[in-house]
Amino acid sequence: MSEQTESIDAVMDLVAAIVEALTVPLPSLAPADERAHYRLLDNRTAELRATLMGVLKHPGPLDDTATIIRRGVADLPVTYPPFRFEEPEGEG
Repeated sequence: MSEQTESIDAVMDLVAAIVEALTVPLPSLAPADERAHYRLLDNRTAELRATLMGVLKHPGPLDDTATIIRRGVADLPVTYPPFRFEEPEGEG
């Protein structure tokens, strides 16, 4: 039987940080905003991949891995206006 090396809370915090990093609002329909959305996801994914590769390459306690991911997200904020759904006049 394998020994549990991380608390479930630490693992869940890491999973939550990953989900937060990859969850960004859809952009407005403007082409520049769509490009900004793509770049943001691409940059966040690259940052996340690098952090997780480090965890895999140097296994050990997760310690502050979730915090490192959240700092990376803070360094790559949403800078485009999000898509806003508006119902046509007379509906709803």
